[in-house]
Amino acid sequence: MADTGRVRRRSCSVLSLVVALAVVVAACGEPDSHYLSRKSDGVFVKIPRSWTVYDEVESYEAALSTRGGLTQRELQRGPYWVRVLSAGGGLGVNDVMQTVLDFPTGMVEVRPMLPDEAEIVSPFLFRKELLAGFAEYATADFATLVQDRQLTVIDEREVEANGYRGLELFVSLQMPGGPNETLGSFTGPNVFVMGKAYFNIDTRRLVVLRLFCPLSCSSSDFDAMESVYESVTLRPANS
Repeated sequence: MADTGRVRRRSCSVLSLVVALAVVVAACGEPDSHYLSRKSDGVFVKIPRSWTVYDEVESYEAALSTRGGLTQRELQRGPYWVRVLSAGGGLGVNDVMQTVLDFPTGMVEVRPMLPDEAEIVSPFLFRKELLAGFAEYATADFATLVQDRQLTVIDEREVEANGYRGLELFVSLQMPGGPNETLGSFTGPNVFVMGKAYFNIDTRRLVVLRLFCPLSCSSSDFDAMESVYESVTLRPANS
């Protein structure tokens, strides 16, 4: 005759194991981030799933039309690969690209460079790329901006990896007229800018990540932006 007590204990043990596994599976769920990638160029960026990614290049070109459209040189370079990022939803790509909002926004782009541009790759060029949109800063003398305290360098370093050379830059910018003033093509408060610009010597392609958040950015938003900034991975192109 079977020991019913033992059977009950075994059944309870099995049931407990099934419940425990169900809890673990539910806890794991869907990953809270995913990789945005341009595999042919070896570029990978980890993005929170809660962020909105705008992946229409046409939208980027439409946004550029607000400042007169693509320049002749931009057209000569050929098509860009562009992804616009926003930690908030319900906005058009133009709003994300032209306004410093209350939460992190940004852009990842990969684009070809013309031969004459490739010959003058330097920290100056990288800084100009990373501050693009903030017209007064992109064209000004970097040392003067720092001296006048319009721009504070929090971190800056030159890097080389897997055929790329570039610059990683983390700064805070002071809007000339104070909070909510217009600066270049952006309107908004004083802002943190995190950016990375890399040039691939073999493919003559430029990879740029720009992230923006106001100085009043919440600690959780700042941490999320910093996580994206630190997640950039470069592998040999076409690997």
